[in-house]
Amino acid sequence: MPNGYAKVLMILALTPISCQVTQEQKALRSFKSLVRRHVDSYKTNSREKVAIYDVVHEQVMLAKERFSIDPTSVTFDVEKTSSLVSPFMGTLTFVVIVKVTNQHLTQTEAAGDTVFTHEFRSTHKHVFVYQDGKWQPTTRQHTYEGIWVDCVYENSDPFGCLEEYDGDR
Repeated sequence: MPNGYAKVLMILALTPISCQVTQEQKALRSFKSLVRRHVDSYKTNSREKVAIYDVVHEQVMLAKERFSIDPTSVTFDVEKTSSLVSPFMGTLTFVVIVKVTNQHLTQTEAAGDTVFTHEFRSTHKHVFVYQDGKWQPTTRQHTYEGIWVDCVYENSDPFGCLEEYDGDR
């Protein structure tokens, strides 16, 4: 009987560890999937838009922007937290390449331009928490002239920040 009793105790003792590993593995797998969806989304959606680029002699100058991700720049990490509500935090970092056309006087001219003459890069950092089995975005930031700034969602997606692809939906 002690042998059978010892086996039951051993199974009970290992059960919480087994569940914890399963939760960790599930969180990690789902975050990897989120990263893959996010990166792959740029292949089919370059978030192309016309933006105000300058004001010259009270004249608004417009240019078209096109966004892509440098696939070699993508890094991510998932960490355990001390929170019962959000037991994991995931961070996705990547570089967005922004290609820009020459500046134009009208929306129509800018929208019709297909020659991208300028390029710059912006590093992005998107942070998520794992709640109720799903990843929820908490902060999205990007570098602007070397300074980290929050992504602002007004009428468009500045520097490729607005991301319908980066949550568990």
